[in-house]
Amino acid sequence: MSRKWVEEESRQWVERGIITEEQRRQIAELYPYKRSISEKLPVFGALLVGAGILTFVASNWSAIPQLFRLLLIVLTMSGFYVYGYRNEERGAKALGISLLALGVITFGAGIFLTGQMFHLIAYDARAFIIWSLPAILLAWMYRGRLLYFLALVILNAGQLYSAISFQQFSWLLLVLLLIGAGGYALQNRQRVIFTALTPSILLHGLLYLIVENQAIGWLILMSAILYAVLDWLSDRQARIAGQLGTLISAFFLDVFFIFFSR
Repeated sequence: MSRKWVEEESRQWVERGIITEEQRRQIAELYPYKRSISEKLPVFGALLVGAGILTFVASNWSAIPQLFRLLLIVLTMSGFYVYGYRNEERGAKALGISLLALGVITFGAGIFLTGQMFHLIAYDARAFIIWSLPAILLAWMYRGRLLYFLALVILNAGQLYSAISFQQFSWLLLVLLLIGAGGYALQNRQRVIFTALTPSILLHGLLYLIVENQAIGWLILMSAILYAVLDWLSDRQARIAGQLGTLISAFFLDVFFIFFSR
């Protein structure tokens, strides 16, 4: 029995009131999802088409009137969201999630291109905060790891941008990381999710120490606290993955500062 069949059939069970949505998800998790080459091709196709569209628009951006620029951003973003939603509802989860991710990327590109059009000046990481919200929301709605990783990239990039460009630490980005991405990780408890989450938390901690001119040695204490907090997880595989990510991240960050921060 394939997981795709279970996911499609179980939606009818939820509609008839036989099981709840949470029970449907738990049943589907019992069946490993095996992706064939035919299922991966649409994902790569969607990413290549989206990259081609964004490249074409960027190269011809100055020649397009402002009104058409705004319409192009809105229509492209809406198209990705609509077709992503439709494909996900039909059961083509991989393609649907990829299109939704392209919608999030287009939304972020629209934020910065619109700011460039109207000569808006940023004084903080507000653009990244706004950009991360749909990524986090869609990751929770569709349980897509691609959307989760995209949200992590946006949150980490925003904190780096804030620290480098404005010498500020964004507490709101940290809150979104802990509640949005951390809450998602606690709900799903997959090894790769926790492995990616813990380095992101330590990166935010490191940037805080740099911005506030604090001793980098505090990073060791942060790593120890994070390691101890993860020890409360009941899921053994998720706990080991998170703690391993913590140890590896702390080790490489310490080695970097030992050799390069002189």
